[in-house]
Amino acid sequence: MKFIISIITLVFTLQGFSQDNYYDYSQREKEVVFLDNFDNNNNRWWLGDNSEALSSVENGYLTLEWRGKSPIWYSLNGIIFDLTQDFEIETLIKQTGGTKGNLFGLIFNKSDKGECGFIVNCNSESVVYQDKINETRRFIKDGGEFIPNISVVYNEFTKLTIRRTGDQFSFFVNEVLLKSGPITEFNSNRIGFQIWYNSRICVDYLKVSYLRKAKEIIVPEIADNLKNKGNKQSIIKSDVDVNIPEVAKQNSDRFALIIGNEDYSSKQKEINTEANVEFARNDATIFKEHAIKVLGIPEENITFLLDATLGEMSQGIDKLNKIIKVTEGTADVFVYYAGHGLPDENTKEAYLIPVDVNGTNLIYAINLNTLYSKLTEFPSRRVTVFLDACFSGGARNQGLLSARGVKVKPKEDVLKGNLVVFTASSGEQSSLPYKAKNHGLFTYFLLKKFQETKGDVTYKELSDYLNKSIKLNSILINDKEQLPQTNTSIDIQAEWMNWKLN
Repeated sequence: MKFIISIITLVFTLQGFSQDNYYDYSQREKEVVFLDNFDNNNNRWWLGDNSEALSSVENGYLTLEWRGKSPIWYSLNGIIFDLTQDFEIETLIKQTGGTKGNLFGLIFNKSDKGECGFIVNCNSESVVYQDKINETRRFIKDGGEFIPNISVVYNEFTKLTIRRTGDQFSFFVNEVLLKSGPITEFNSNRIGFQIWYNSRICVDYLKVSYLRKAKEIIVPEIADNLKNKGNKQSIIKSDVDVNIPEVAKQNSDRFALIIGNEDYSSKQKEINTEANVEFARNDATIFKEHAIKVLGIPEENITFLLDATLGEMSQGIDKLNKIIKVTEGTADVFVYYAGHGLPDENTKEAYLIPVDVNGTNLIYAINLNTLYSKLTEFPSRRVTVFLDACFSGGARNQGLLSARGVKVKPKEDVLKGNLVVFTASSGEQSSLPYKAKNHGLFTYFLLKKFQETKGDVTYKELSDYLNKSIKLNSILINDKEQLPQTNTSIDIQAEWMNWKLN
């Protein structure tokens, strides 16, 4: 069967785009405009403890308890965002006290004209309603309607998501659609939590994001071939691209630099598209989603670069260096790179290659030792580097210096500080693709372990898994050897194996 890739420009409207799938919007299509992970009370929630109510912000959680005589209590906040935009409200919340039938959840659009509520209980029952002054309550979803695959468990976090496009609202429980329907007269930015009767709830975070749906997509159709045209490629979602667990608490001390360098031919007319690094953009994009969801790195703490030039990569590294400096030893840093790497033929030193740097001019590339020095110049909690690149002159498809004929074994780096580096291959080997998954082989199995363990894995366990999985599958899939490596500094040789991602 033959295929072609048709590029279709679509302007999405309310009538033309359904919001019934939670994954209709990826993380990169969400612009976070408000995030409270309750590391402090800078957003000025009411705090107190009296005969009727308790509200506290401690250890990264907002805890609410209602002891009063009336059935319902609200804790509200005015959140500044543009109500005319399409947006998403999301929280992670659990019941820790009271009977399982007690309702709890979100209150929104609260004003003197009415309110809206999205509430659940640990019997997996749910209600979505709109109240208006002097009008009968309107149910978008009433309590008697059973929705399959909805599960709310006592003392376990449940993700509640409200997504608005136009006048249409969709409500999700743990990323499963509960109900969709219109809400009229949405005119208030007062959002918060409601709790019923004698109950206690715990909130991990509250987040508001604008939704920015892409206007250009690529649709596979039957025709001649599967070759990419320009920068466009067919998007086939892998199993690690979806169902990404969101278990990590957002950690304001975590920072990341994520780079995916794929398109070298657009910046360098003398090389052909075969020298591009297949799937590197997708590798970096999906790694970013795992970084946010599994590793708990706030999106605003991530520097994300696709097809980065020398200037952009240098600025990203300098920014991370300054962050490590000013955080005075508390920063937990992650660096991910997918793209070309090359060794200097004389010194054997390894380099990361920006998309605008030719393989013959390594003086303009990013020296790997210089990168490591920048990352460890100042104290940090730890620095973790993932490199889906090889440094022998090989590549996923064709190296930047394919005419060289002989691969160069790069010199081993001497690391220092709290630094651990996971690399995709060893010595003179190439870092290979996993074409069926639209990822690099190393990145696919890295993300697979993130997904399976929800980040509850030691560095030693991760290293052993990558070694075993990639060593075998590189032969089964690509008929070539590829053995990943884990390198550490002498300073932490006695402890790095027991470090955990979460």
